[in-house]
Amino acid sequence: MTKKNTKLLTVLSTLDDREWKTFKKYLLIHTGHDSDNMNLIDYLYKKRKSIESLTVQDVHADNFSDMSSKAVLNMFSRVFLWLEEWIALEEMTKEKYAMETYRLKAYNRKGLYHLADKLSDQIEKKIEGKEKLDIKDSETLKKIAYLQYYSNNPIKAKHDVKLLNQIVNNQLKNFKEQSLIYLIELHNANNKLPGEFDDLINKIKPPLTHVKGSKLSDIIESAKSITTNEDITNLVKLISDITLIEKNTELHNLLFSYLNKACKRMWVADKISDKKIYEQIANYGMESGEYIINGRMNTLTFHNIVSELVFYSDYSNTSLFINKWINNVHTKDSHSVRKIADAINSFYSEKYNEVLDLLSLVQYETTEQKTRGLCMQAIAYYMIEDYDHLHDHLINLKRLISRNKEKMRGRYYQSQLNLIKVIEQLIKQKYNSKITIDLSEFNPLFYKSWCLKQV
Repeated sequence: MTKKNTKLLTVLSTLDDREWKTFKKYLLIHTGHDSDNMNLIDYLYKKRKSIESLTVQDVHADNFSDMSSKAVLNMFSRVFLWLEEWIALEEMTKEKYAMETYRLKAYNRKGLYHLADKLSDQIEKKIEGKEKLDIKDSETLKKIAYLQYYSNNPIKAKHDVKLLNQIVNNQLKNFKEQSLIYLIELHNANNKLPGEFDDLINKIKPPLTHVKGSKLSDIIESAKSITTNEDITNLVKLISDITLIEKNTELHNLLFSYLNKACKRMWVADKISDKKIYEQIANYGMESGEYIINGRMNTLTFHNIVSELVFYSDYSNTSLFINKWINNVHTKDSHSVRKIADAINSFYSEKYNEVLDLLSLVQYETTEQKTRGLCMQAIAYYMIEDYDHLHDHLINLKRLISRNKEKMRGRYYQSQLNLIKVIEQLIKQKYNSKITIDLSEFNPLFYKSWCLKQV
C-alpha cells in the first residue's frame, strides 16, 4: 500500500481540540454520522495524541480490516480533500474583513444590490469609526469600492465618481503603507546580504515621494528610520505611536519586531543610555499580547525575555519585570520558574553566589531548560573558584547532555559541549600560562559573550 495518503495524518496532527471539533462539524456537510468517513475521523480523533506515528496500514489493520486497501486509500484521499477545503475556510474566517467582502461579492453577483449597498456602508462605517490603525483598512476600503464599481450594481450610475476616487485613493494609500513595510524588510535583508537588494530599494523609493502620506504611513516611516538610520528620536516616537496600531494584527507584530530589534542594535552601538527604554518595550510586548496568548505565556519565552532585559537594561528593572509578570507564565511549578528567572538575572549581573543558591533545588520542565541552568551553575562555580564542585558538576553535565543528544537540537547540543571544553581549558590555563585558547575552534559556543571576556 502506498504511503502518499499519510498527508491526511500529517495535517490532522497539527489540529488542536477546538479545530478537531470544528472540522468534524464541517464534515457533516459532506457525509453522514454513521459513514465510514466519519468513522475514520472519530478513530483518528481518539488517536490524536499519537497520530504522527500512525500509518495508513495501521489504520487499515486496526479499524477497517474488512475493507480493501484501495477502498481505504480512496477514503483517505476523499477526507483529505474535505480537510483542505475546511482549512481554507478556517483561514478565511480568521482573515480580517474576508467574510464581509466575499458576501458583498456574492450579493452583487446574485443581484441582491440592496443587501450589497447596506453591507458596503456597514464595512465603511466600521473602518472609519475605528480608533486604532491597521494596514488592512485602506486595502478593504479599496476592495469594497472595487466590488461595487465593477459589478452590475446600479449604485455605480449614481456614485461612480465617489467609488472611483475611493478605489484609486485607497489603492495609493495602501501602496505607500505596504511599500514602506517592504522597504524595511529589504533594508534588513541587505544587512545580511550587502547590496543584494539595492536595485529593488531604488525602484520602490521614487514613486513613494508622489503619494500623499497618512497617519499610518508616518508611523511606518518612523519604523523605517530606526531600521535604516538607527535614529533614537524616532525610536522613542515609535514606542509611543505603536499604541495607535490595532493589536493582534500582522502590522502590530511587524512594528513591534522592528522596534525590539532596533533597540537592541542601538544599545550595542552605545546609542542608547536610558536603561528603562528596553524595559518599556518588554512590558509593552506583554501588555499588548505579543508575548502572551490568552493571558498566558510559556516558560521558555519568559526566560528568554528575562535574559534580554537584564542584558539591555539592568538587574533592578529586570527584577521588577519578573515580579510583575511571573503569574502570567503557564507552568505547574511557578516557584521553580521564578527561581530560574531570578538566577538568569543574577547570572548576567555577575552575582554568581546567588545563581548557585537560586538553582540549588529547582525543578526543570525540559531537558534543554535543565542543561541551560546547569551551564549557568558551571560558570558560577568557575567564577567563585570552587573547582572541586565544578569538576564533579562538569562530569554530571556532560553525562546529561550525552544521554539526551537525540532530544536536543544539534547546535544547542554542540554549543553546550563546547562551553564545557572551554571551561576545562580555562581551568588548565590557570595552572599553565602557556596554554592558549582559540574560541574559533569551539563553534557553536554557549554563553559566548562570557567566554570572550575570559580569554
